[in-house]
Amino acid sequence: MMSRRWWVPALVALAILLLAGRILSAWYVDYQWYAVHGATRLWWARAVDLGLLRGAAFLVVALFAFANLF
Repeated sequence: MMSRRWWVPALVALAILLLAGRILSAWYVDYQWYAVHGATRLWWARAVDLGLLRGAAFLVVALFAFANLF
C-alpha cells in the first residue's frame, strides 16, 4: 500500500503559499492605491506601523503559549 504521509506536507505548503499570496497581493493593491493618490510615504508609515504591531502581538502570543506549555 502506498504511503499517504506526503499529503500533510503538501497541504501545509499549499496553505502557506496561498496565505503568502493573499498577503502580498493585499500589500501590492494597497501600495498602488496610495501611489495613485500620491501618498506613498503614508503607505510606508502605515506598513511599518502595522508590521511592528503585528510582530509585537505575535511575540506576546508566542511567549504566552510557550509559558503555558512549558
